[in-house]
Amino acid sequence: MSDRRPIRLFVTGTDTGIGKTQVSCAIASLLADAGYAPVGMKPYESGMSALEAPADALALRAAARCDAPLETLCIHRFTLPLAPAMAALREGREAPFDAVERAFRRYEGRSLVVEGAGGLRVPLDPEREVIDLIAHWQLPVVLVARAGLGTLNHVALSLEALAARRLETLAVVLSQSTPESDLSAAENADWIARRHGVTVVGPVPFEADEGARSEAFREALRPLVAQWMRGRDGTSSAAAAFGGKA
Repeated sequence: MSDRRPIRLFVTGTDTGIGKTQVSCAIASLLADAGYAPVGMKPYESGMSALEAPADALALRAAARCDAPLETLCIHRFTLPLAPAMAALREGREAPFDAVERAFRRYEGRSLVVEGAGGLRVPLDPEREVIDLIAHWQLPVVLVARAGLGTLNHVALSLEALAARRLETLAVVLSQSTPESDLSAAENADWIARRHGVTVVGPVPFEADEGARSEAFREALRPLVAQWMRGRDGTSSAAAAFGGKA
């Protein structure tokens, strides 16, 4: 385990299938490279072909180079490609929150990258949405969004929801998740940064090759993660936010 002060954060998105796992893996791998010994968690994962092999959680664990038991990193797993609360209902299962809380507490004091399921308002169980989980743990947020048309509205609404809960947004990462692009992709990053006063990374270009796509996210996020590392010894608000509720 690293003796460095931990960096702990939550990766969420404005939608599903937009690159949250790639962003989470890139951050975890960069922290691992720097000796932070991170843990990668995806507490809820849906749409799996096999419950014993949650693809996103396994990718995140590998990126973090973490040998923690998978049962403590991906607690609730569902085969149906639905929001966790809906999948649990359809599959006749329960997703008790205390199991998630115990897993989270297991990694107190460790650098931690938690990946959410879908966007902020996705229901996790009958009582909680993703944003409730972030607020409960008081983790700062990296928000992943599409690069092109429509993202200004989705990012603005997500940032507004986070601000209303007094949750800090460390950065917005714009991801081009398909080969197609549009005119707005070249303007959205600057617009979001000016309009909302938030750090914006990207747009990270589309890469059909999985390895090239992973490296594109690592390269795009490298300066930001390096800034966080320097900030752990500083007094910036972002640095102060790391660590969350522990």
